[in-house]
Amino acid sequence: VQSFWVILCKFMSLLKTIWSYSGLSEKGNVRSIDVAQHLNFSKPSVSRAMSLLRENGYVIMDDDGFST
Repeated sequence: VQSFWVILCKFMSLLKTIWSYSGLSEKGNVRSIDVAQHLNFSKPSVSRAMSLLRENGYVIMDDDGFST
């Protein structure tokens, strides 16, 4: 079982990557696959993390599946 701090660091890396990529995108949108590839995480891991971030109001997904 991963410690709270390890999980928190992974979430912070995820949020930092989303923020960084949003500045590079024309629309400010980020795809989960881009985040997964950048962090070298599996797509299912990022999808689950994104789901938790959405549920807690940290990220918003548009109708096309992009994080904003």
